[in-house]
This record gives sequence, C-alpha cells and structure tokens, in this order.
Amino acid sequence: MNHSTARLVHVEHRQAARSRSAKARPLLSFAFGLVLVIVLECLARVVLSVNADMASASYRHEWYTPSRELGWVKRPDFRGQVLGEIGRYPIAFDSQGLFVHDSEQVTDAGRPRIVTIGDSVTFGWGVPREDSFSEVLDRMLPEMSVINLGVNGYTSFQGYRALVGNMALEPSLIIAGFNYNDRRYVLSAEDSDSPDAFAAYAKSHGRGSLASRIGLARLTRTVALRFGLLKPAGVTTETEDDVRRLPARVSLDEYHRNLSRIAELGKERSIPVIFLLTHDNPAYAKHLTAGLTRLRAEDTDAAIRELKIAVNLRNAHSALARKYLAQILEQSGLDEEARRTARIESPVNSAHGGHPVHLDAEYHAVMREVASEYGVRIVDTSEFLHDDISTYLDMCHPDVDGHRKIAQVLCEAVQEAVVAAAD
Repeated sequence: MNHSTARLVHVEHRQAARSRSAKARPLLSFAFGLVLVIVLECLARVVLSVNADMASASYRHEWYTPSRELGWVKRPDFRGQVLGEIGRYPIAFDSQGLFVHDSEQVTDAGRPRIVTIGDSVTFGWGVPREDSFSEVLDRMLPEMSVINLGVNGYTSFQGYRALVGNMALEPSLIIAGFNYNDRRYVLSAEDSDSPDAFAAYAKSHGRGSLASRIGLARLTRTVALRFGLLKPAGVTTETEDDVRRLPARVSLDEYHRNLSRIAELGKERSIPVIFLLTHDNPAYAKHLTAGLTRLRAEDTDAAIRELKIAVNLRNAHSALARKYLAQILEQSGLDEEARRTARIESPVNSAHGGHPVHLDAEYHAVMREVASEYGVRIVDTSEFLHDDISTYLDMCHPDVDGHRKIAQVLCEAVQEAVVAAAD
C-alpha cells in the first residue's frame, strides 16, 4: 500500500469515526438529559416533601381533596395529623370522608342524629378531635348521635351544599355555624364562592393530570406562584389590591340567601335548626374596635391613632383596620395617603381568601335577621366566651374549654328544640 492509499484509508477511518460519533452524540445527549431530569425530579420531590412537613397551615396537609362542587372535602380514608395552634392532632376519615368516630353512628338507625355543619370551629381546628364541641355534645346526649360535617375554610355557601349532599343521614336536628370565612377577601368578584370558582380550583389542584404527578412541574409552578410569575387558575389577571374594593368570599346578600336556604330546608323537612353565632377574638380586635368607637364619637384623631395601631399589628384584623383608616383619610381629603393606606402589599391569591374585610357584627346582623324570619334559635358564643377570652386560641378559634362551654349551651338548646318539635 503506497503512501497515498494509506492516507486515503486513514481519512476514511477518521470520517467513519466522526460519523459514529455524530450518530452517538444525540443518544448521549438524550441519556444525559434523562439522568438530569431524574435527578431534578428526585430533588423536587424532596423539596416538596420537606415543604409539606414544614407547612404552617393545616390546609397544606393532605387531609382534604379538591371537589368541583365544594372546592375541597375531607379526603376519604385519610389517616394522619392536622396542625393546630399548640401541636399536631391525629385525625381519621372513613371511605365517605366522615370522621371515623362518626361512622358507627351513621349506621346506627336506632338513635336520632344531630348534624353539625360549619367551618374550622365546627371541625375542631386546634384541639383534639374528642374535644371539639360536636364530640363533647355527643357525649352529653347519649340518646342521640352527633355527626360532625364541619370542614376547615368552609363558608355558608359550601355548608348549605354539603348539607344537601348529606341529607341521606336523615338528621333530626341541624346546627349551623358560619361567619369568619364568609368575610375573607378575594381579589375579584369572579373568585367569590361559586360553582365556577370551585371547578377552576379543583382543576388546578387536582391529581388526575400528568403535570400534577410530576414533582418538577409542581415545584416549578409553586415557585412561579410564589414570585407572582403565574396566576392561580380561577384568579383573574385583573386583580384588586385596594382593600376598600376587595369583595368578600360570600357577600352579605349571599350570606342571607345561604342561611335562608338552610332554614328553609329544615322547615320543609320539619327539622329544627340552630344557628351558632361565633365571634372574633376581642383581644385581636381591640384597637380596631377602639378606633371605630372613637370614629362614632367623631373623635377623628383618636380613631386614626387606634386604627394605625391595628394596621401595624399585622394580624387577622389589619386588613379591616386598613380599610376603615383609608376611608377616614379619603373623607379628610387626603386621597394619596388614603390610596397608600388602602393598598395591600402582598394580596393573597387563594380560594380560602385573605383576612376579613367586613366586621363580624355585619354578618351577625344577617344571621339574626334570618333567624327571626324562620323562627330559628341562635346560640351566641359571646355570651359565655367573652367572659374569659383566654378560651380563644387565636383570632377566632376556641380552645378545649371554649368548645366545652359551647357544647354545654348547645346541649340545652338541643333538648329544648327536641321537646318543642315533639309538641
């Protein structure tokens, strides 16, 4: 083989090697990319797991599941813990999403059933399950069964629909308590409680899609939502951050309709209804209340001072204090300061809503009006909880002693209602 031929063969070998390398390069790139994705997926799942373990809100635990009709419901067959104000408490639901403790009572047709519907107060957030007023009441009335249908975050809109969906329980008496969540703000009217809003929420939080099963996709979406790069499904892009114009999850008119529907359902089925009227913790609302008292007395300067304190406390009543303070400044001709005061810096994008933007007294008036229209008895918790506000865990939830007191008064009301119905 002469020199020219050898050189030609060498060139051909090099070209063949390059060809093989070129063909292998995409496969190597694909393999490298696949390994990288797997590693990132594993890391994402670790981060999501740690985030779930460290979450400070009970909503972030896996005790609930999305629902197109109700937004969210208790997760069937769940066994785990709910984070409370002073610790974690075990909970367990049956295949129907009822407390396991209530399952046997549901199958027992020999005793009349009391159904309690409501929000986290009824659910028993912050206290062990056996210490919620529903369970305490259950022990006080051994001749009856008390079935707890309360769910954290529920409004009267959800409660009425949950009640209709559980009428197969054939309740002999209904106890309904809603207030705090109804008053929480959302960022647009489209985000207020409605079938469309809950369908969108369930779609965005469902587990059926491929993206919802991929940790990397979930982590990316979580980061994008946290930094405002992505809007939650069901939340319009034209959101409001002026607290004076933020709508509530359930308006006063809708609150009236929901309570009326509950009362009408009871009247149609000859089922007595008791309304449980709950209050915000007076200690949390101290400066807000003082500011409004000063305002009614036309002491504007003192009202402004008290409301500024309430705003700066940055607690559950700060948004409401901000709203009233901005209104006073606007009426005083200080429009620019009013706009700055009214603006919420980090508005909450959530189906659960932000802090209340209405006084509890406004919704209390509606409950009393509906109760008067339908002859429904009201149990007002302020009559026994406000004598000792240490019975509150936080802005609105009672502690174990608070639940016990609620159960004691409800027990008397239930017994009187049963006697009246028998007559």
